[in-house]
Amino acid sequence: IGKMQDISTGGGRTVLFVSHNMASIQQLCDRVVVLKNGGVSIDTKDVNDGIQHYLQHNSQNLTSNLEHREDRKGSGKIRFTSAHVYNSNNEIIESIVSGIDVCIKLKCKVHEPLKSKNVNVAIAVKKTNEVLLSTFYTDLTDQTFILTSDIAEFEALCSVPAFPFSSGTYKCNISIKVDEKMVDWIENAFEITVEDGDFYKTGRVISKSHQGILLPHSWSLDII
Repeated sequence: IGKMQDISTGGGRTVLFVSHNMASIQQLCDRVVVLKNGGVSIDTKDVNDGIQHYLQHNSQNLTSNLEHREDRKGSGKIRFTSAHVYNSNNEIIESIVSGIDVCIKLKCKVHEPLKSKNVNVAIAVKKTNEVLLSTFYTDLTDQTFILTSDIAEFEALCSVPAFPFSSGTYKCNISIKVDEKMVDWIENAFEITVEDGDFYKTGRVISKSHQGILLPHSWSLDII
């Protein structure tokens, strides 16, 4: 990024930067062209307007029903069919309050017999500018699923205690591997909307200018 800035400003040349990384675009660019179906959807010198246009267009494809999504990768042996967020009462919720316990349930359909295969599922949580914040992955927690050939459909449940994100909208990529081979991967499969909550149990919430991931921590004073 720094080198491209040097070339475009100090060298007096134009840099064409093609990316889905909104943070990099905000940092580098002073003009945005959004392409759609081979044509120009918007051409603007207001970078934030261009980014919002892009994000709004992408959000129209987000749905909890994933069975008919065509913009996916993988062999297709297993496919995600739906994604929903549940509270501790096992109720589907449209938004999450920071600090509550949630469970993300991913329904999957098996299209080919697996014969006792190792299955790993992942959820990548991103900000709306495409910056990755965290990944929930069965392999990281040593919780690989073992599926036998008689299973035609299953649900992968990811429990997240004290949901640690501050208010905002987050996008989620999901993927599933069988014996380390990708069988289904969907970018921006669903959105998570988070509202401010009493994460620290103090009655205080983080300011809008410092939002992000909320982490348990404590302070002490040592006089020297």
